[in-house]
Amino acid sequence: MKGTVLADQTAVFPRFLDLPYPIVERGEGVWLTTTDGKRVLDACSGGAMVTCLGHAVPALIAAADEQAQRIAYFYNHHFTSEPQERLADRVLEVVAPEMARVRLVSGGSEANETALQLARTYQVDRGEPDRWRVISPAQAYHGSTMGTLALSGRPRFQDPYGPYLAEHLHIPPSTWRFDPSGEQALAEIDRLLERHGDTVAAFFCEPVSAAALPGYSPPGRFWQGLAERRDRHGFLLCFDEVVTGLGRTGTWLGAHQLPIEPDIVAVGKGLGAGHAPLGAVLCRQHVYDAIDRGSREFDLGHTWDGAPLSSAVGLA
Repeated sequence: MKGTVLADQTAVFPRFLDLPYPIVERGEGVWLTTTDGKRVLDACSGGAMVTCLGHAVPALIAAADEQAQRIAYFYNHHFTSEPQERLADRVLEVVAPEMARVRLVSGGSEANETALQLARTYQVDRGEPDRWRVISPAQAYHGSTMGTLALSGRPRFQDPYGPYLAEHLHIPPSTWRFDPSGEQALAEIDRLLERHGDTVAAFFCEPVSAAALPGYSPPGRFWQGLAERRDRHGFLLCFDEVVTGLGRTGTWLGAHQLPIEPDIVAVGKGLGAGHAPLGAVLCRQHVYDAIDRGSREFDLGHTWDGAPLSSAVGLA
């Protein structure tokens, strides 16, 4: 097979129809090799900040092989497995001891979608079914499902899907150039809460912005003010740590460096490190308790959630 392929030369439906795609044959460490022998330095962890341990890591390959020979898949609606149980325990022990429960999913978009569903279920089970809206910074990216696309305030990503998207609320991000103190962002949150407060279920954001506003985190005053408003108005704080989680910021979670504690955290990418599709949603005890005392059911999920093969790789 030659080194590149074009849209009119493949049965694959490519992302960009006018882009030639190099055909990668193998990877090792930080290097990719194409079918025509060219070596490419992978400076972006697989292109999507996923393969944070490099390619072809022997321990991860061995874990996948060993688990596949036992059992690779069953639907966790009916069963659980030792790898899933051990991975959940390990995440709480090492990554986030402040959290109480872990729901394993297939990736980052699913993790954020699940976090959104969990925030909604929490409010319904607490007897506040009118709470469904989310407030989030407009300049953000949280995934490609219809639920997560609505969390962004970026028309470029949302068009032409607008008719399918929930009408959430957005604020301008607090940046060093336009709002270095964070007070303007807090004032905008106050304006939205004054108008929609009885319907707000959650504030959803990244602790450190990734693709949409690379490497930026609001000042401490913003996080302190957000915590005060959460306590006052009863919404949840959901952190999208699909990019920042699992050590990318120097701590297991970016949240651990901020003067605020999230109620729900979504992680992905580094959890499977490009060797298995894997993400997770973590929640605090009071979130779990609301469902435990309410419907006692958090039913929606995806086919590969908590599968033995993916869990074994994540554990490794």
